[in-house]
Amino acid sequence: MLVIIARPYTWWRICLVAAMGVAFLLVLAAPWLQDFFALKLVGVTMPWVAVGIAVVAAATLELVWRWVDRRFPA
Repeated sequence: MLVIIARPYTWWRICLVAAMGVAFLLVLAAPWLQDFFALKLVGVTMPWVAVGIAVVAAATLELVWRWVDRRFPA
């Protein structure tokens, strides 16, 4: 969603999106951050299922955003 809202892209918006991605990966990699945010990655299969769901949701959001933009131009 942040990638869609950050449009039109400028250097600082691209940095913002990249920083959010890096911060999320840091939370997934650091056990003490997982404890702080009460995030539990159970097994190997479930995190990849979550990634798959997130990819499908992101693609759906992008398609709906483009459809709405064409249907109701600003």
